Amino acid sequence: MIRIARGPEPAELPPVRARELARVRALASAGSLDANAVGGAYAVVKDALWKQQAMRCCYCERPAMECAYNDVEHFRPKARADRLDGTVHAGYWWLAWTWENLLFSCPNCNRSAKNDAFPLESGCVPLAAEEHPPGQERPSLLDPCEEDPVESIQFVFDGQHWQPVGRNGSTRGQRTVEVLQLGRPELLTLYGIHVEEQVRPRIDAAHEAIAREDVPLIGSAWRRVRGLLSPRMPFVALSFDAIHHFVPAPVRIQWGLELPRPPVRGP
Repeated sequence: MIRIARGPEPAELPPVRARELARVRALASAGSLDANAVGGAYAVVKDALWKQQAMRCCYCERPAMECAYNDVEHFRPKARADRLDGTVHAGYWWLAWTWENLLFSCPNCNRSAKNDAFPLESGCVPLAAEEHPPGQERPSLLDPCEEDPVESIQFVFDGQHWQPVGRNGSTRGQRTVEVLQLGRPELLTLYGIHVEEQVRPRIDAAHEAIAREDVPLIGSAWRRVRGLLSPRMPFVALSFDAIHHFVPAPVRIQWGLELPRPPVRGP
């Protein structure tokens, strides 16, 4: 995960929100609200979210080259909120059409992993119906539009796989990894392929230039390494930690090689 910058709210969303809120508010008052009742009118902004996030899943950063087969994700679940402590609460139905609550996600992250999960930090106060977030609520999950996930999640090579874990013992980072299943087998496979096919060839070229002490060639090779951190690239957070692993800080300092933090993905 990397930070995502929101663009302006698409013009087509406010009228949908006004219409749907009026309809759903009555259902919520009657206690007869579920995901089917909320409906899917929020999908009017799916294409805008897809383009805003450079055709990448907001959570796993996997490329999603076709918009249609992927999802509009509600950071705060729309109809049912599972706190993962044995309790399930009503969802955040009033935010189902709120631009700040919407993300673009692959089905594996949205439906199979996160789904209705939305754990909160101990002792906080959940939002009341129609209260604007964050209020007194403190989610245990990282919102990539509100904070930089790289500060809380790190990719570590365990000798076989690149495993995402909480950076510096971050409990929220670890909780996010677990809830979103960012270490699921198919992603571990893709992480490994990305490092071997995209990261290692550029790193090897940089190491070869360093061994030759060819300063112009080092600069050219390092620019290609830094290209892995372009917001349009997949698995940018993984690339950042892999670069640090293969070219540690003392080597970078010796040769004046800057490793910037991953950029913000967005318009």
